[in-house]
Amino acid sequence: MTTATTSAPSMEEVMEFAFKVVNELGAAMAAPHVYIGDQLGLFKTLAASGPLTTDQLASETGLQERYLREWCAAMAASGYLDYDPAAHTFDLPPAKAAVLANDDSPVFVGGFAQMLPDHYKVIPGVMRAFREGGGVPYSEFTDDTFVGTERFFRPGYINFMVSDWLPAIGIVEKLTQGGKVADVGCGRGQAICTLAKAFPKSQFFGFDNHAPGIEGARGNAQDAGVQANTTFEVRGSDGLPQTGDFDLICTLDSLHDMVDPHAAGRSIYGALKPGGAWFISECSTP
Repeated sequence: MTTATTSAPSMEEVMEFAFKVVNELGAAMAAPHVYIGDQLGLFKTLAASGPLTTDQLASETGLQERYLREWCAAMAASGYLDYDPAAHTFDLPPAKAAVLANDDSPVFVGGFAQMLPDHYKVIPGVMRAFREGGGVPYSEFTDDTFVGTERFFRPGYINFMVSDWLPAIGIVEKLTQGGKVADVGCGRGQAICTLAKAFPKSQFFGFDNHAPGIEGARGNAQDAGVQANTTFEVRGSDGLPQTGDFDLICTLDSLHDMVDPHAAGRSIYGALKPGGAWFISECSTP
């Protein structure tokens, strides 16, 4: 039996890694400020009203200047806001507003920030699962997770799905004429609503095992005026209708969340018509 030997790390290697970790932990400390700015409408106010002092921001929002002063300073230090030391004003210029203030922008991240608190909230349950097995049920998460997820992925659907993604798989003509489409793991139904509005002759079905999400999807469909060609059902990914008549089935950033992706794949195969398409989108982060 041989024992592997390694040389001692150089101080340069140690410091490079230490700075990486500290930088990422520092970003984690800044994230609650992004959540606050999103939830209190501070980014939207600054984007709409131009450079403001903290007194002016307090007047615009009805919030406490003392807390706004600290929030603005922290956001400026992180580079999220611009600061003019001569005028003592804070600003959110258009390039940054596209990321932090415009829900329809393809680079909007407010939903991502909204998801973060729940990820910390469930840490005790995750640690318990390390010791005992099992998992953390959906009931432990709040609307921050579900609405945040909706807000995070919606910009991709409304900006790219009809114009770029579906043309890439050659399904647009079929949907224009009238097809049958399902979104498995549809959440609050933003993808279905986007497609149903673009292709009124097609029928769209959203399936998800999370009942509150399905209720949210029905509400979104009503708001979008697409109730006539949308149906939402509480249904697991491994229990799809085995009708063999769906032209397109989508799993949009949901496959990795499914308990048994292989069973989901078999179920999708049985639901698709011969020659039908399974469109898979999976988000990856560095």
